[in-house]
Parts: sequence; structure tokens; C-alpha cells
Amino acid sequence: MKKRTKQSIWFLVTFGLILLSLIVLTSCEQDNETFAVAEKVKIFVSSSSSADGLKSAALNESRVEIAKGDTAWFPRGVPSLMWAIKESGLPANGTWKIEMIKTDIMILFQESSGYNPIGRYTSYFGDQIIHQFPEVGLYRISFGQLTDANQMAEEFFFFVRVSDYPGKVGDEVDNDYIFRMESKAATDTSTGEIKNLIYVYFKFSAGINMDPEKAYCRLTDFRKDGTEISGMTHLRKWQFARDYYYFVIHPDNESMRKYRAIFMVSDTQGFEGYADQNNYRSSLWSKYGIEFAVQ
Repeated sequence: MKKRTKQSIWFLVTFGLILLSLIVLTSCEQDNETFAVAEKVKIFVSSSSSADGLKSAALNESRVEIAKGDTAWFPRGVPSLMWAIKESGLPANGTWKIEMIKTDIMILFQESSGYNPIGRYTSYFGDQIIHQFPEVGLYRISFGQLTDANQMAEEFFFFVRVSDYPGKVGDEVDNDYIFRMESKAATDTSTGEIKNLIYVYFKFSAGINMDPEKAYCRLTDFRKDGTEISGMTHLRKWQFARDYYYFVIHPDNESMRKYRAIFMVSDTQGFEGYADQNNYRSSLWSKYGIEFAVQ
């Protein structure tokens, strides 16, 4: 009887020691898992006067912390600094992906499969990057680590809205940026060739009160054989400013690439109407219209 009692005691002691070991091991594993958790990433951008437009941002001297999913504002064509750090304050190296989401050339791509924007995606590696946004519009910025499959595991994303007047040349501040234009490169999806599309922008005198359905342009194309082709074009409302409208010229080989434009207000699909007063206020106005050439 005593022998059985001793065996039972030893069994209980052994079982208790095993159970205690398991508890200690489990606790250690949990502690290791706690220490193995990756630090959260914080993203900062160089501050600008538009920092107040952020939904949530902590301004500290020359930097702005971006909340995940937030939107920052940058001017067009100005190199902009962005950097990533860990909660500890150390640099966070990773992959950055910049994606063009909404620009006027992206709108053309989305509505017509004939052209593919150039530079739609841009990638960088490091804790700090500097990027010059080429188009007015909206971009998506992603940051993360590369996986074994060479894919990016996204840890953080935010948006950048790029602002400026439309076009790169044309009327300046003295003429209220009335008429602007720009050549934009795109790939012809049928041939693979790079084509230069001419974007033409105009600000109507009615401003934000202009009825988009009445915005037209009478465009004359001067041809190599000495003839002229004229027609009415209904304008698109530019989505990145309230009072601009635009259309796109697709130059062909028979054109001299010399044009005359008269911007009209018409409620009869361009058959009848009147020339907007801002035509005459443009620095490019000649005796018969706004004249320009594209080489």
C-alpha cells in the first residue's frame, strides 16, 4: 500500500514538473513573438503651404507626418521629399511605388484603349526618396517590403494631389492663364509607337458659372497642300480646376501643325453661338483667332 502511495506521489511530482516546463516554454515563446513583431512605419513628407489640407497631419518644423490613407498636396514639377522611419526613430528601408491614378492623360487612357500613358508607375528603394510629379492630378504612394516572390507587401499607403495651372506654355499671369497648351507623350497601343498629343486648355470668361454643355471651339487645321480644315469641337471640363475646359489634338502627317482656335459659347452644338470674351484677352490672339503651331 505504501509502495503504491510513493508511486502516486512521484507520478504527481513528475507530471507537475512537466506541466511547469510547458508553461515556461509557452511563456518564453509568447515573449519571443512579442519581441518579433515588426515596428510600425511612419511616413513623412517635406512640408508646404498646402499642409493644412491634410485630414490628419502633425506639423513639426519642415516635415509633415502622413496618416495612412491620407492625402498630401504637392506643386507640379517640384522635387518632393518623402521618407519612412520606424517607431524607434530609425530609418525604415523599403520599396516605394508611385502610381498615377487620375490625370487628364489617364482619363484619355481609361476612355480610349488607343493610348497608354508613359510613366504610369514609378518605383524606388530606400528610406528616403525624392520625386517630381509630372502631371496635375492624383497619385497613390505605397511603401512596403519585397517578399520572396519579388512582390511588394504593402505596409503603408497614402495619396498625393498635385496642383498647378493646366499646360506648360501659353498665357501667363498677366493674361490670367487664359489659354494654355502642352504636348503629352503616350504609347499608341496598336503600333507601340510614341505619339505626342496636344492638349489645349481655355478659361471661359464666365468662370465657374460656365455651362459645360455650351463650351465649344472652332478649330482650323492648316494642311500641307494649302487647304484648311475647320470644325466645331465640344470641350471637356478639366477636372482639376473649376473654370478650365480642354480638348486634344491628334496631329497627322498631312497637317502643317499650325492651328487657329476660337472658343465659342453655343447651345446649338456649335452651329450658332458667340466668341467668348477671353479669346481677345489672350496674348496669342491675332486678327482671326488664337493662332499657334506645334512642331
